[in-house]
Amino acid sequence: MRPVASGYQLTLRLDAPAPMRASLPLLAVNGVPLGVAKQSPDQRTLTLITTNPAVLKAHDVRLIWSGDLGKEAGKGQERSQAAGPTDADWLKARRGPELTDDPGAVGKYQVETS
Repeated sequence: MRPVASGYQLTLRLDAPAPMRASLPLLAVNGVPLGVAKQSPDQRTLTLITTNPAVLKAHDVRLIWSGDLGKEAGKGQERSQAAGPTDADWLKARRGPELTDDPGAVGKYQVETS
C-alpha cells in the first residue's frame, strides 16, 4: 500500500498468474471487498486505488472474484457478511450516445465463420 493523490494504491503480487474467469477480479482487505482490481499483462499483479482507510490496517489482502461473493453464505458465515456486489453491479456503465451507424449492417468485408 502506498499513498497516491486520489487515495491509496493497493498492490497484490501473485506467485502464479491469476486464472481467467468470467468474474471480475476484486481485492479484499481483511475479508472486505474494496473494488475491481486492474490486472497486469502477465496477470501476476493486481492494483486498486481506493479512498478506503481500511487499507492502512490491512492484515490480509486477497484476490477474490465478483462471481463468488455470497457463495459462502450458510457455511459458517452470515449472509450479510458474505453478500456483496455481483458482476451486474460492477458492470453498470453510463450509457453513451447512440451510434450513428448500425453495427449489425452489412459492410464492405466478407465474413466467414468457422
